[in-house]
Amino acid sequence: MMNDEIDELITMKKTAEKNLHELIEDEIATVRKRLKAVENDLIHDVVAGDEMDVHDAILEITAGIGGQEAMLFAGEMFNVYNCYAQFRGWRFDVTDKLLSDLGGLKKASVEVEGDSCYQHLRHEAGIHRVQRIPLTEKSGRMHTSTITVAVLPLRVKELNVEIPKNDLKIEATTSTGAGGQHVNKTQSCIRITHIPTGIVVECQEERFQNLNKDKAMQKLRRILMKKKAEEQQTKVSNMRRAQILNADRSDKIRTYNFQQDRITDHRLSDNINNIKSFMNGDPEKLHELLNDLENSYRKRLYQNLTE
Repeated sequence: MMNDEIDELITMKKTAEKNLHELIEDEIATVRKRLKAVENDLIHDVVAGDEMDVHDAILEITAGIGGQEAMLFAGEMFNVYNCYAQFRGWRFDVTDKLLSDLGGLKKASVEVEGDSCYQHLRHEAGIHRVQRIPLTEKSGRMHTSTITVAVLPLRVKELNVEIPKNDLKIEATTSTGAGGQHVNKTQSCIRITHIPTGIVVECQEERFQNLNKDKAMQKLRRILMKKKAEEQQTKVSNMRRAQILNADRSDKIRTYNFQQDRITDHRLSDNINNIKSFMNGDPEKLHELLNDLENSYRKRLYQNLTE
């Protein structure tokens, strides 16, 4: 609708008097602004469900190819993330940290808790490549090293399994086993089939049908909650595997080139200059980069969902 309105205004401008051109241009700008606002609202609504259940994050940093130089860079990036967490007011709880002989970092695992921390830090997941002349390099030759960053959901909202009535097949049968004439003559045993999964539960512990039904539903709920928890754990394991797979020099999300004083995120078109400031705890640069990555991610996901 708004695109049609813009097309009509552009057509109108071609035939309008010159003194009206500026007025029409202002109207076109206003409509485009409204269109952008509507698009942003749609993107937020469509993408919101992608992260609604995730609160906090596990941040894992591992030195990759490059020996001591990779470990030194891993230590520097650990400090970058620590400073950024402080800037955002996030809790940065180190649960595992293995240092190298030269003071670098072999690997570290951190629990990060705070507002939108997983939503933003997930864009750091992947291979980070550094190109520079190491302090230990006597010949002045530039080295290329890598580190791996994995970002996993720390926890999700408390598991809650909704079971629609249409997903259930409930049958009453005669109980079997010891218990006297009552057990054999009344249909107090309840069998519940969860149609989507084929899971069947039974209960005949109580003399009354409604009590057995309640207990059978409790059993089914526990089974489905366990299944959901296992699926979440599998998802997290697959995420970690995908993020650290093929950690070589060519598979990278970002390059830190110290000689050219440039950071290139290969998912965006812009570069970041003043690499020294970025590495020495200027959180504004990383904050701006992560916001750009989040906006780009939302737009791509929105386009995929609406195509």
